[in-house]
This record gives sequence, structure tokens and C-alpha cells, in this order.
Amino acid sequence: MKKRVLSIFIMVLLITQLASCGFHKGHRKEYKTPTRQAEELQTKIMDCFVNKDKETLKGFFSKYTLEQYPEIEEQIEEAFTFLDGSIVSYDAPNGSASGGFDNKSYSAYTQHILTDKGTEYRIMFSGRLTWLEDENKVGVLYIKVANMTECKKYEDKEDKYDYIKYIGTGY
Repeated sequence: MKKRVLSIFIMVLLITQLASCGFHKGHRKEYKTPTRQAEELQTKIMDCFVNKDKETLKGFFSKYTLEQYPEIEEQIEEAFTFLDGSIVSYDAPNGSASGGFDNKSYSAYTQHILTDKGTEYRIMFSGRLTWLEDENKVGVLYIKVANMTECKKYEDKEDKYDYIKYIGTGY
């Protein structure tokens, strides 16, 4: 009887150990959905705007975008200056992703960004998480900064462009 109980106990112990092998912290890599990756990148982008960190922000862009827009440093500087003060608060990011494994696009935005002067902004990015045809296109394609305080005043889309700055496009 003792041998049988001991055998069952050892079997249970072995099964428990084998089943938990891949679940110890440090032994498995946490999976992040593409949407979560977009939101995390948007958080980093917001940190760059808060701290006026041009170099880190530039590093998020794809090699393709950097080649297409050699004036990107000036665009970043213009976007930083476009904000009429220091950022004092903003909402959590909202992200999304689409496409298949070989061509996955992602984007995210942060809204209700308020400056110390009371102006509201919205910052968003769009990019590619994967692009097997051309790895140089993986990364941020563009960032859009919109002065929502002013944009809300205009129904005509054309008038709103005066209150929007792009980084990484020819707009």
C-alpha cells in the first residue's frame, strides 16, 4: 500500500513538473499582440514629445521613410514647435493592427493631449510591423500632430490642414 501511494505521489509530482516547465518566469517570452505593440510604441512616441527627444523619435521611423524624407529632423523640430507649450496630460494610447503575418500594418493615437496653455492636441502614427517584401519599410511611416482646439472649429477638411503637422510625409 505504501509503495502504491508513493508511486502515485511521484507520478503526480513528475506530471506537475513537466506541465509547468514552460511557464516559469524567465523561461517563456511574453506574447504581445500587434495592437499592444502599437500602443507601446505610441507611449514611447508620446515620451519623445513630452521630453522633446528628437533622436529617439527619429529612430522609430523605417529606413525607407528616412531615405524618402531627408528633411525629417526639420519636420520633427517643426512638430515640437507646433505644440504651443509643455504637455501636461493625455489619454492612454489606442492602437490597431491589420494584415497578415507577412504584411502587418499598425497604428495608434493619443488624444486629449493638453498643454500648459490649454490647447488640445492629438498625435498618431502609422507604420508597418512586418513587411517581408522589403524590411526597410518596417517601422513608422509617418506621425501626425493635430491641434484639435483649432481643427474642431472647421467643418471644411481643407481648412484643418493649417492645424496639422506631419513627420515623414511630404504634406
